[in-house]
Amino acid sequence: MSGGPLDDPRLQEVEACLNDGRFEEAQRKLVALGSVRDLGPGVAYLTTRLLAQRGRLDASAITERINDVLAEAPDFPEARNYLNSVRPAAAAHALAHAPTLSGALDPQSGRVLPTSKTSASPSAAASVPAPGRLASVPSPDPLVSVPAPGPLISVPSPTAPTAPSPRASKVPGAQRTRPSVLETPRVPGPIVHAAPRAVIRDLGTLEPPRSEMPTEPAPPPSDPASLEMPRFEPEPPSTAGRGIWDQVELDLASGRVESALSALEKQAGKRLDELVQKRMPELETIAEHAADFLATAPITCHFPAYDLSLGSLARLDAALALFARRPQRGPRYALSVLLSAYVGESVRRASGGRWQGRLAEPDMATIERPRGETYQPWRAVHQALMDGRPIRVAASAGRTSPDTPERPRRPPEPPSAWAPAPWPDFSLFQLIGRVVPSSVLGTWSARIVQVPLDRSLASLSAIDQYLGLLGASALPAEASGGWARRPAVLTGAYLGEVLCLNAGARWSENADAPPGPLRFELITTDGGAAYPVLWTLERLRGQSSGSVADRARSLLTG
Repeated sequence: MSGGPLDDPRLQEVEACLNDGRFEEAQRKLVALGSVRDLGPGVAYLTTRLLAQRGRLDASAITERINDVLAEAPDFPEARNYLNSVRPAAAAHALAHAPTLSGALDPQSGRVLPTSKTSASPSAAASVPAPGRLASVPSPDPLVSVPAPGPLISVPSPTAPTAPSPRASKVPGAQRTRPSVLETPRVPGPIVHAAPRAVIRDLGTLEPPRSEMPTEPAPPPSDPASLEMPRFEPEPPSTAGRGIWDQVELDLASGRVESALSALEKQAGKRLDELVQKRMPELETIAEHAADFLATAPITCHFPAYDLSLGSLARLDAALALFARRPQRGPRYALSVLLSAYVGESVRRASGGRWQGRLAEPDMATIERPRGETYQPWRAVHQALMDGRPIRVAASAGRTSPDTPERPRRPPEPPSAWAPAPWPDFSLFQLIGRVVPSSVLGTWSARIVQVPLDRSLASLSAIDQYLGLLGASALPAEASGGWARRPAVLTGAYLGEVLCLNAGARWSENADAPPGPLRFELITTDGGAAYPVLWTLERLRGQSSGSVADRARSLLTG
């Protein structure tokens, strides 16, 4: 083996295991070498090979991982050769292999005819149409004429001699001339048939229509396409929104679902690599790290709280629905591992079951429930990502309350554009209210709820559904806001913008209030004050069950 990133006896042992198909031994050796800093590129290369040989990575994921390895270690011939081997070869054009024929070729059957020294007689040549022109076909009815179509191939000059047809050269008694040479096969022109003569029959006396308006034409039949549900799209991201939302979230709003999934897979791969560097963790440990990943990753962080409860699967369904039935490649391995570990652990805690399986084969891991039922989280995750099938429905089937229920796990707070400050300043808050329609919340409202955030009073029904989804968390929000602070700011800022547009209200910064929901004050036309962020925060904390849309309409009616 040549010198380079693989010039280490320990890595060579791993490579020998991969070549011999001893995947379990290769995995154990890679786990032991994960903490050796100098072997990073070699370990990453062999890990990619292991996952690929087990069928856990597709060609695009392999290419992305190997490109990262080559960026860190450009002088890595084994990785470069492996990258070239997984790239699809350029497809050769079919015409590149088409033979060039000289002599006679039957233009209809494609059969090569023996070369003849004879040429067709004038009568025989006239019976076969020239391949370059379609002849006009006489109509049986003098009132109907079928014009000859225009030339499909360049037509020779009338004075130039026309080469006889290859088929005409076989007519007996034809004059002997030089053989025709056909470099490329020509397709004979289509035969144009005259339209049949219309026969008008005696229909007798027609009765007038019996409708009340005999001269009114009948309405056209309903178009099947008009019966489909309308499709709504979120507001395109503005320049101001690009500075607030993550680029992955902007890709999702713009319809680039494949790009957003690839970015999430890359982040999930880094998180998974960090977990297996020192030792192979249990699936319960993977699930806890998956909860932290979902709480902080783009897109999924908009649907907290991920507390490993069975109710949190409804919020996970809302996030995964944004990818379902959209153009995407095959399932992502690292992302599927984290998602299936989180789903399985949520089911295990709710039912009092146990894990059956290991991280080395996550697609085979199951949850064995006390009643003998088996739940496969890997399959449920793939059906949710590809087909939009809800995870919560199948996970709740056969549910039994455990004897000692585990307490919900408190996840980290989702990231925000105003971090590390707990609340945004007043100018940023006003900007957030204007760009919420292009956020993940706006994308979910338009595509999933079918209620676009168009700053109308009717759009507040989507805000109520979003708050109801998040407010059902088994983990109550902290007094300072906690996981509920960010969604309260986003929904409260949008709610205030709707009231400013439809009720004539205006924003005002309450400088006397401490940083928090009372700082963002809305002055109504009658001089009163309203606090939309406080409304949404109370709804998320479970302190209020009223609809924010109803509270907004009450300001309009006085």
